[in-house]
Amino acid sequence: MAHGRSLGTCGALLAALVLAGCGSTPAVSLQSEFLDAVDTAGEGSGTLDLVPVLHDDWQRVVVACPGTDEEAIAAALEVESVDGDLPDLGDEDTGWLLLVNGSTVTDVVDVPRDEADLCAGDGGPDVLTPGSPTMTVTPGETDGAWVVSAD
Repeated sequence: MAHGRSLGTCGALLAALVLAGCGSTPAVSLQSEFLDAVDTAGEGSGTLDLVPVLHDDWQRVVVACPGTDEEAIAAALEVESVDGDLPDLGDEDTGWLLLVNGSTVTDVVDVPRDEADLCAGDGGPDVLTPGSPTMTVTPGETDGAWVVSAD
């Protein structure tokens, strides 16, 4: 019987933890922070500084577009190869910000092109650093979309 009671206590504890988790505020994603900053820059100065937006630890940010391959990213970073998890760069509706330390991709921000088009320019991977972290935000041709380009 003690075994049954113990299991019941564990079940109640588990239920309490699950319910407590449901009431917590979800963490703000880098994607939503980036898109909010794009909106603010687009409605204001037109300049977006990545340092306060992508506050994670990064040495460089690579702007990657559909069809960009790993070799092009490595060449843009001036490294032999890229480590870490790269997204599938075949989705035509998405651009990506790859947060990189050394040659390792440490985080990826998926950016829907119908909200902020990172790929309206030449489509080649651009590299930004904390010393040169600004992007330009201008109105796009599609309602509600911004064109975001590396300076």
